[in-house]
Amino acid sequence: MQRAQGQTTKPALVDSIAFMMQDWWSRGQRDRAASRLDAVVSALPPSALPEADRPYGDLGAAYAMLGRTDRARAVLAQIAQISDTSLRRNRQPDAHRIQAEIALAENRPRDAVAEFRRADSLPDGPTEEDPAVVLFQTGRAFDKANEPDSAITLFEQYLRTTSLGRIGSDMVVLPIIQRRLGELYEVKGDRARAVAHYGAFADLWKNADPDLQPQVADVRKRIARLSAAG
Repeated sequence: MQRAQGQTTKPALVDSIAFMMQDWWSRGQRDRAASRLDAVVSALPPSALPEADRPYGDLGAAYAMLGRTDRARAVLAQIAQISDTSLRRNRQPDAHRIQAEIALAENRPRDAVAEFRRADSLPDGPTEEDPAVVLFQTGRAFDKANEPDSAITLFEQYLRTTSLGRIGSDMVVLPIIQRRLGELYEVKGDRARAVAHYGAFADLWKNADPDLQPQVADVRKRIARLSAAG
């Protein structure tokens, strides 16, 4: 990680993890994402970075989301082995985030809710003032726990949150939330809200890559069907 005049540049590995995960978040291609992530980690090993700069949280969470819980637990073991007690303590939110994603992968969503909330705190308070990411993560856990009302509440809270953190997260998170809210409201029979959120998703992805356009077409069909039924 390069630093100059107080500025911090993220390691290339961080951006690479985010890029690889697009195969999963946007395309549902779990095996492809896992293979590409393995290749990135081989080319840009975390061990080559100073210990304080290693993206344990991003890497462990990515492996867990891709079903590679063995790799995720290996990252947890690396956190536990950090010799600097202060650094190890400050990495506990990363550990809880990884444990939350492992819990989701193992179909323990209620455990994931608790771990995501622990990931948002340090001994002296919240890890950061921005609540957006934890709202999304906890909403995902409630969704998987088949608690749609709680999931809807948290996803809607995310949409109402105005924070700088959303500048980075919206590229991935916003389409996911809009589409999922459309689905959840459709199941509840709330056609107006379903159409509104489906429409927001379709607008976000109207210029998406060609291989993503079938998803947009599917959502537009849902909008047409719901609008006709209204």
